[in-house]
Amino acid sequence: MAETHLPLETKNEKPNLHRYWRFWIPAAVILALMVKFPLRIDLRESTLDGLFYGSISFGCLVMMVRVYWRFGNDAHRLMAIILLCALLSSWQVIDMMILREEGPSAHTYASSSNIFEPLHDGWAWYNLRFPDRNIMCHSLFEQYVGNHILAIAYNINREATWFACGG
Repeated sequence: MAETHLPLETKNEKPNLHRYWRFWIPAAVILALMVKFPLRIDLRESTLDGLFYGSISFGCLVMMVRVYWRFGNDAHRLMAIILLCALLSSWQVIDMMILREEGPSAHTYASSSNIFEPLHDGWAWYNLRFPDRNIMCHSLFEQYVGNHILAIAYNINREATWFACGG
């Protein structure tokens, strides 16, 4: 009995990248939205946000290398989208871990430990590692919707004046 094997890919065929595009295009859109409206985990500290976004960025870079090894030069556009996702998530790491000091200097949000608590408005002031000397008491102000465990920042003012200084 003769066995017939069909080749998975021939040299003249382009690789089928549709399943990758179906994941990475929505991921890029979501991460782009998260630059403007970032998800914050446990508002009392910045480390968890750095770990969350850092793992996303690292996963994107690992996936980009895997796509290159598998498809080579046929997937440059896909690798560019994956690199864009890595850069968008690494911006959050830079923002939370490098540009700000650890944890908010003043904040208000629901203090219950229940993650299923109804959504509340809250705010936080962050001290900056590199403040602008032209702005008196330069700090960063964020407004949130959510609770203290998971919140989405809907307003970020990077040139705020600390409220104790009359801001």
